[in-house]
Amino acid sequence: MADCIFCQIVAGKIPAYKIYENEKVICILDINPANKGHVLVLPKNHVKTIFEMDPKDYAIMMDIGRAVAGTLFSFGAEGINILYSLGEVAGQRSEHLFIHIIPRYKDDKVHLVWEHKQLSPEDFKDMTEKLSEGIKKFIAPPPKKEEKVIEIPKPPEKVYIVNPRTGAW
Repeated sequence: MADCIFCQIVAGKIPAYKIYENEKVICILDINPANKGHVLVLPKNHVKTIFEMDPKDYAIMMDIGRAVAGTLFSFGAEGINILYSLGEVAGQRSEHLFIHIIPRYKDDKVHLVWEHKQLSPEDFKDMTEKLSEGIKKFIAPPPKKEEKVIEIPKPPEKVYIVNPRTGAW
């Protein structure tokens, strides 16, 4: 997408602090970091949400995010936040999906907090039923295993025994 800043970064038209790139994703340092080492992992294809991504590409993106998190831990991070926002009310401010990998340190003043809600047992039961049924629409059925038919060869009608010493039948 021509007017997407992240697509322009992927295309090399806008400079970025690139730390990793493969055929599916690119990882860059966030220019407005929550902490030093805050990385954005983004798909090279322009997608706004995870629902627009091929599940295999999503898995690749998450695996690279895991690798970034491991690297940050090896550099001394005491914790890691891995997050992304889907939808404006959730804080999504870009038309291009990306994952934040934020290294955390004691007293770093990065706050991801919310007010805890109180739900009734009926609310929990209702949400459990709705989500248990609804999730089935988003989970791909397991691939069908191909049944292999094993053909057992017919035994020969006559069996000849060869004497190994003489070679005679």
